Amino acid sequence: MAVLTELLPVNLPTLVMSIETIESGHPLNGNYSKSNKLLHCTAKYDKGFMYGCRFPGYKIYELINEMNSKKESMLKYIQSDFEFNGWLSKVAEKYHFSSPMYIEKISEFIDSNLNPLERIEKALRFEMSKIYFNETIEEFIFTYLSDELELLRRRKSAMSSILSAPAFQKRPYIKYPFKKDS
Repeated sequence: MAVLTELLPVNLPTLVMSIETIESGHPLNGNYSKSNKLLHCTAKYDKGFMYGCRFPGYKIYELINEMNSKKESMLKYIQSDFEFNGWLSKVAEKYHFSSPMYIEKISEFIDSNLNPLERIEKALRFEMSKIYFNETIEEFIFTYLSDELELLRRRKSAMSSILSAPAFQKRPYIKYPFKKDS
């Protein structure tokens, strides 16, 4: 069902331009006069986002584009940043152990990503509630946004615990429960 929530608002511009192209019987090369009129904007036919349109579901379309852009840049950072993956790693999250100095430095990244994603989540819930049942909205958020939100919220909680500790804690010794094949 979640895929259907994306289908209409997110694919409406492409659908309208495709229908106009099929109707004309030849490539339009960006000259989508009917699409522009129907979508109440200048249709973009290359890679990128459309903003300032007024077609049904345009706010959902814009929010999903913003969400995907934010998630992409956040995940790119997470995959390559040594401080986030080191000083605020799974070990820091689970055992509340790390350097407060580095945690304070990483907190800017957490806030600059968590705050916009939470704003997007709230706005998506509001806009989608105009069209979809609550169960569909929950499934959409769970499928497309919850992993990033939960990761950032867990790490923010770990940051708070580390920064509020009265003293620098002793480093935990982690033993991964490896099982040999018999």
